[in-house]
Amino acid sequence: MSKKLFQSVFVTIFLGYAIVSHAYTLGENITTLDSDTDYEINADFLYVQDLEMGYGDNWYGQNFKGLVKIQSDGKIGLFVGILKLNCKNKTFKWEKAVSRTDEKRTPRTAKEIKEAVPPQVTKNALALYCKSK
Repeated sequence: MSKKLFQSVFVTIFLGYAIVSHAYTLGENITTLDSDTDYEINADFLYVQDLEMGYGDNWYGQNFKGLVKIQSDGKIGLFVGILKLNCKNKTFKWEKAVSRTDEKRTPRTAKEIKEAVPPQVTKNALALYCKSK
């Protein structure tokens, strides 16, 4: 086997392992509502919510087999939730969500989720994660 072919195969296997490993970790943690410290890197940007005085709260999503972990970057309090997408009908359902303004994670009701999450976040999640279905 030539050196170039060996390097190419090695890189392909390594990248494949990294992707599968990350997906497996996401699959384990997605339903626990753990807050990833590197979610900006591992997630897709969905929306920036305008706040007062030029600030914005960024919203991110991580898709894993139809479940999307939605997370804000916490400028108005950290929000983490699990969104179940129905791409066929272009609908969604919140499985669960928590918010945190201190060390305590507070479960959110459906009404509180609706008040906390800008509608554009779920609209963009549907558009991004259902585009190929």
